[in-house]
Parts: sequence; C-alpha cells; structure tokens
Amino acid sequence: MRVVLRFTVGLMMGLFVLGISNAQNVEGFPSHKGRFNKAKPLSCGDKITSHAVLYSDLDCSDYSGGAALTLGEGASLNLNRKKVIGNYDINCIEITEDGAKVWNGIVTHCDNGIRVRSNRNKITDVKVSDSASRGIRIDKDENLLIKCLAAHSASQGIVIKGNDNKIFSCKVHDNCRDGIEIDEGAEGNLVFNNHVEDNGNPETCAYFPEEEYKPWNYAGIDVLAGSKNNKIKHNRAGCNLGCVGSDAFPCTAQERDFWDENVDDYGNCDSTNEWESNSIVCNNAVPECSPSPP
Repeated sequence: MRVVLRFTVGLMMGLFVLGISNAQNVEGFPSHKGRFNKAKPLSCGDKITSHAVLYSDLDCSDYSGGAALTLGEGASLNLNRKKVIGNYDINCIEITEDGAKVWNGIVTHCDNGIRVRSNRNKITDVKVSDSASRGIRIDKDENLLIKCLAAHSASQGIVIKGNDNKIFSCKVHDNCRDGIEIDEGAEGNLVFNNHVEDNGNPETCAYFPEEEYKPWNYAGIDVLAGSKNNKIKHNRAGCNLGCVGSDAFPCTAQERDFWDENVDDYGNCDSTNEWESNSIVCNNAVPECSPSPP
C-alpha cells in the first residue's frame, strides 16, 4: 500500500512539474510566483511578456491587426523550427521593449519580417524570407543578430538604422535592393563574417510591384552617406548587381559588392568607416564609393 501511495504521489508531482515547464506566457497568462494558469497556444496579435514556445505554424495570412507577435521587455520566443506566416501587410515579429530574444524558426510573407524597435535584443538562427519591405529592420541600439538568413525581400535583406548593433555570420541573398544596408547617421555598428550574394536582383523584384525596384545603385553591403565609425570586416560577397538602368537613368549593369556612399565634394572616398579583410568573388575593390542618389 505504501509503495502504491508513493508511486501515485510521485506521478502527480511529475505531471505538475511537466505542466509548469510547458506553459507559454502571453499577456494575461502569467505562470510564475505560485500561480499557474492553463497555457494557451499563441495567436495572431499576442504580446509575449515572458517565455513562449511556438508548437505549430502560426498562420496570420487573414490577420489585419498590428504585428503577428509582439515581444515585451525581457520576453523570449522559441520558434521551435516552426513558421510565422504573414500577409505582406503586417510585421510578423515586433520587438518593442528591451532585452528580448527570438530564435530557431522561420518568418515569411510579412511586411517587415522582424522589426526591432528597442535596445539590447538578440535574434539567433531565424530564417526570414519573402518580405514586402525589409527582411529584418533594426531601428534601435545594441542589438545582436547571429546566424540568420534574409532572402527574397522587396527592399533590403537587413537594414540597420540604430547604433552599436552587431550582425554576425548571417546569409543574405536574392533581395531586391541592398543585401545589408547601414542607414544614414547610423554609427558604431559591426557587420562581421556574413555571406552576401545575388542582391539587387530584378528576378527577385519581379514578384513585387514594379515601383519597388527603382533604377539606382544597389550593393551587397551598402553604407549610406552620413554614417560613421561602422566596422565592416571579414564578410564575403559576390554577384550583387550594382546598377540597373532605365530611360531616365541609363547605366550598364555591373557587380557591386561593397559600397560606401561617404564621399567628399569631388566624389572621392571620404569614409570614417572601417573596411577590413572582406573578400569578393569577382573583381571589385573594397570599399567603393558613390555620390548620393538623385
């Protein structure tokens, strides 16, 4: 009898602990400090405030609210090798407060696949594809992006608008405009050991409205005018199409892998950014410069 009682108590305790460990926390569903509500699956429009796991693909193709998923302060989201699917009009994942983490999954068919509106967040091993705007957009500071993929976006694969962000070991390919763009005024960012190829590609843009593909100079990694103290090191780039013409802007297509738009009044390189040990598949030098677009 004692053996049976001990087994029963042990089984109940094991199930209790298992229930706690599988809890997903979204806003209104806390599971800490002694109170454990029943976990609910993630739904389109949820704000995650603690830890969440995506146990099945989240299809938000019919959702018309804000972001498909939003992460609050210190929240974490394990995509668990599953997909978040948008409808080209919504951002799929937005990080709105500091210190969040997202990892290990797929984000597709969004406006911006991932948009980072806060500081000191970490995104690891996320594959972002087929975005109507950017694959990954970083608006704020000190964020970390590691081993991600950004492909088949109507604009840039990755765009950095904040300061002191780090982009490590990502693969960026077949985006309509620049592969990785450091925006005007952005400072102190480190772009290190990334593989960037086949960007600025009209074949990719054929899937999007024609106005998305304007005739101008794109690049694998493009540092815009007014940015400074950025470090672009140990990246590999190739087959990024630099110049696509029109009747109003005639030019000859050429490969442009690394491009720094900080120039002096005579069009010469006047960059305060650091370019080091980047490798090119074809014949371009590092860095190259251009005037600002008309």
